[in-house]
Amino acid sequence: MLLKLIPFKIIVAVGLFISLNSYGQDVTDLFHTASQQFIHGKTDECKQTIATALALYPNDKRLIELRKRIKEEENKNQNNKDQQKQDQQDKKEDQKQKDQQQQQQNKNISQEDANRILEAMQNEEKELQKKLKMEKVQAQRGKTLKNW
Repeated sequence: MLLKLIPFKIIVAVGLFISLNSYGQDVTDLFHTASQQFIHGKTDECKQTIATALALYPNDKRLIELRKRIKEEENKNQNNKDQQKQDQQDKKEDQKQKDQQQQQQNKNISQEDANRILEAMQNEEKELQKKLKMEKVQAQRGKTLKNW
């Protein structure tokens, strides 16, 4: 009944204490283990090893310093993640602004192109009208020549 009340982490920590003591690990071994875990990126395991070691050797300066470095590294990583997130948001905003400017330019270009196309169509229409008049005039001349 009493075991149910004790949180799982405490049971694990006690188990680690017992296992560490049974293997005869001293503070140097624990520090080395925690350091290797930290170097290999196993931060959670490293924290557990340090917590266990500090429970056995609470005044060890190397363990305290390693714990401090882990916290600094985590803060640094968090700051980097925050900065990356901010950079991504800034990029998205810049891209939105560029897109809006591009759309605005496209609208202006579209109006200019529409005017050019309209002028070209009007010129083609005039040319076509001239051609039709010339054909009509030539057709009338041909009729008059045949009537003679």
